[in-house]
Amino acid sequence: MGIESTKLQITQTPARTTMALISKADMFVGIDSFPWNVAQACKVPSVVTFGCINPKTRILDDKLTIAIQSKDSACLGCHHEYHGPLHESQCMRKRYGHVASAPCMEDISVEQLTSALAVVIKDG
Repeated sequence: MGIESTKLQITQTPARTTMALISKADMFVGIDSFPWNVAQACKVPSVVTFGCINPKTRILDDKLTIAIQSKDSACLGCHHEYHGPLHESQCMRKRYGHVASAPCMEDISVEQLTSALAVVIKDG
């Protein structure tokens, strides 16, 4: 794309350091997670992939976050179908042995992601 960037992977970084780094970022790209919640709180434009969670239940400002989901998976948002305390966000069909993998995440295309990134870059 001809865009200079710095890719930063945050793994095993203290929470305060993670929060400080994200607050200074021009863009966040990742999954529905603690780092993305920090990006939302800091009003960092974001491209976020969602599978078993309905993004409408998590996005605070849809002008700052572009949600990416599978276009074809019939089980999108399955997390919301199961009652009781759920302490993890994972494919509930996989968890209970109904499928071998999480199709809602695997079906997200590269084109969906690059299109969303182009929008954030253009608007940024």
